[in-house]
Amino acid sequence: MIKETYDINSKFDTLTLRIMRNEDSQRIFDIWSHPDNAKYMDAPKNIEEVRETADWELGHLLSKKGYHYYFRVVTLKNTDEIVGTICISIKDGQLESVYNIAKEHWNKGIASALLEFSIELAKEQNLNAIVGYSDKTNTASCHVLEKYLPFVCEEEYVESDGRAVIDRKYELILNAPL
Repeated sequence: MIKETYDINSKFDTLTLRIMRNEDSQRIFDIWSHPDNAKYMDAPKNIEEVRETADWELGHLLSKKGYHYYFRVVTLKNTDEIVGTICISIKDGQLESVYNIAKEHWNKGIASALLEFSIELAKEQNLNAIVGYSDKTNTASCHVLEKYLPFVCEEEYVESDGRAVIDRKYELILNAPL
């Protein structure tokens, strides 16, 4: 089982991963809807869509057998400033990690710290693999993923807003399935 709160170290600061609070919605919306983040994701159109993400965690996906979904806010431990989010899903022995970092906190080792945390979590949970995806044009995110997870393939799909995306898939095998 995943804990509600974790403290992890990044290159520059100690981070806390915690459950989203209602009052976090505006800051999360600001991070996700920033043009430099939104171009790589199906960004929410309003704060209510951010709140629905938290509700989704509490109900919808947790009710599906064999699928566990965890959404955490990433804060600077000393100030509780929200610097990003991480979504972790576990299904069929695999952990998938998806992160978004506020632009003003890019290049501070936060994405690397979150990916290192995800790998350790997958090991603790005795999972078979960890996977990550990045839009092919998001070279910074691809670079972070390539530091930890081997490249597997490219997958093409269409976002709900109609935009065509080519994702790069990365996967680290931890334990070969029996």
